[in-house]
Amino acid sequence: MAQRPAQELQSNQEDTARQDLDVLGREILNPVSNWALFWKPRYLAASSTLVHLPYLFWLVENHAPLRVVQLGIGDGVAYLAVCQAIDKLRLDAACWGISPPGSDTEATSAALESNKRLYDDFSIVKIEKMATAHRHFRNAGIDLLIINAPLDDETANLLKSNWEGLLSDRGLVVILDSTVRMTESGATSWLDPLLAAHPGIELDQGEGLVTLLIGDDQNSRVKRLADLELGVAGYRESRQVFRSLGDGIVAQARVGDLEDTRQADSESLTGARDELDKKRQELANARSSEEDALQQLAAARAKNFDFQTEYEEVQAKLADAERSAAEIQKVKSALADTEARLSTTEQALTEAELKLTEAAEKHADLETQLSVKDHQAEAKDAEELALLKSQYQMRLADIAELGHSIARKDDELQRLKLQHDDDVMQRYILAKLGETHLHLHTVLNQPHRFRANRRAKEKVADEIRLVDSSGLFDAEWYCASYPDVEDSGIEPVRHFATQGAYELRNPGPDFDSFEYHKFYPDVTAGGVAALIHYARNGKSEGRRTFPVGEGS
Repeated sequence: MAQRPAQELQSNQEDTARQDLDVLGREILNPVSNWALFWKPRYLAASSTLVHLPYLFWLVENHAPLRVVQLGIGDGVAYLAVCQAIDKLRLDAACWGISPPGSDTEATSAALESNKRLYDDFSIVKIEKMATAHRHFRNAGIDLLIINAPLDDETANLLKSNWEGLLSDRGLVVILDSTVRMTESGATSWLDPLLAAHPGIELDQGEGLVTLLIGDDQNSRVKRLADLELGVAGYRESRQVFRSLGDGIVAQARVGDLEDTRQADSESLTGARDELDKKRQELANARSSEEDALQQLAAARAKNFDFQTEYEEVQAKLADAERSAAEIQKVKSALADTEARLSTTEQALTEAELKLTEAAEKHADLETQLSVKDHQAEAKDAEELALLKSQYQMRLADIAELGHSIARKDDELQRLKLQHDDDVMQRYILAKLGETHLHLHTVLNQPHRFRANRRAKEKVADEIRLVDSSGLFDAEWYCASYPDVEDSGIEPVRHFATQGAYELRNPGPDFDSFEYHKFYPDVTAGGVAALIHYARNGKSEGRRTFPVGEGS
């Protein structure tokens, strides 16, 4: 009897802890109470911080900092995400970004431009050494200090001597790329003692992120998340939420990069087509010039033919004149007239000879010009035609390569979209199964509800029997695939029926739980685990199963 109060106190403490975990789980997993988790980032760039943006949105929403300082702007993704959250939540806050001299890069310049355009009314970015920048914050009042700089010995000493004392009673310290920071020389003197003295939230996705709760006055949600230890209910689930949503943002950024690359390739292809059209026009102009030269040559040849005809007529007239001279000797009476006609004929002959000489000279000149133009036109046409053919073949090869590149990128984009759809579907299935699982275990943990508790236990026993007799549960394979099952000390078939089935785990190599839910959405809508539905109804209804790794 003397131990009963202690037992009751312990039971009340356990109930309170379970209630706290239930509340935390609902707040993290329920988009109604934590809508910032699902915000779409306004600024995206290649960064190891992309996967942590849902967490940073959630942290700003719950912590509501009034003064934020980030040491090291870097690629700007984390800083602009915090500014976006403050802007959307309409917090009366001020943000300071301290970028060391000489750290300006193309990514930093783009981030500075976005900051000026979107958040210039409450965000200030300064290029200044970390050793002197603390002078702007002489009064302790920094609610959120973000570290995005190498943690060498000098930086660690500056953080300890100049910055740690500027944190408010609500002060948080967020360390980006913590996996790398913990291996650097300054971790031993500054970071390790803080990790030992203060509660923290560690996320291992990407390059890692650590949040240290330095001040004593902390938001209850942030504090409860920091109090969750590895292996405690809610620890893995909350981090899975941040990881899944962060992976979605990373996929979104990759899709944007692919779209930009595809647009650039399309513009390059358009330029190649324009250049090809230009060369075709140049070839058409060259052919037109060739036709003009041929027409001029034909006209010169026709003119030469006219000269030859005229020369032959003069020769005929000369022969006639010679015959007339012989007749003069016989016809004395017509001598005067014949002499006059002869004089006229001689004059015409002289003129004809002059014309003939001129015609011959012109003919020779035209022949020379024609020969030169023929050779020049042929050489130029041959050279330009060879060049155009070479350029045309090169353009055809470039166009073919661009087509292959676009096709490959279309395939990659389609794969990423399918992967994103599977992630969204998996989160939806886990949410529906989580409701059923939560309801069942809530009843099991309430023994005072005798009938409901008894029905819940009978339901668990029935589902264990269904799994065991289904022929699809392989205990050895299940334990090998999920090592935590053996560590839990729970019988494999019971573990699967009460936990694994609701976590989309596979019972054996011949049954893929996720593919079954994806193929039969009515099963997911009913909140029934895949193998339990198949064993109870699906097999008799003729529904199909999906071996692990083959998909639908």
